[in-house]
Amino acid sequence: MQVCEGVPAEELVKVAAERQVTCIVLGHRGAALGQRLRRLLLGSTSAQVLRRAPCPVLLVPVPTAPTDLAAWYAAAITRELSEHACGLSIFTPEEVAARFSPPHRTRLRRKEVRAAKAALQQLADRGVLICQQVKGSWQCFND
Repeated sequence: MQVCEGVPAEELVKVAAERQVTCIVLGHRGAALGQRLRRLLLGSTSAQVLRRAPCPVLLVPVPTAPTDLAAWYAAAITRELSEHACGLSIFTPEEVAARFSPPHRTRLRRKEVRAAKAALQQLADRGVLICQQVKGSWQCFND
């Protein structure tokens, strides 16, 4: 392993040439609007490496967080339940939205709470959770 300081594309190309590598494999974030704007303003490391590399370059898509927020919450709840399989877990949509929010979500809004409720309902439909109204609040627990 080698740690280098400098412009990432330049350092990658330099080390590839020094070590006479046969292929460079780079993660690539894709074409989301934010990524396209950043590349337009700052340039793309992978594009620079593609142009300058002394060998073939393989771009591999980097997995991103699910765009479906309900799927994100369902996966997070499922992980939580598998990590704490012995105990009783009680979830409300508000608690799920606050506790398991994706890294890019900084504020808790109605959209997140609706997605958390949808995730809880999906898990209830699959028999993972039991959900019911308790004193006006929607609560779900594992069986």
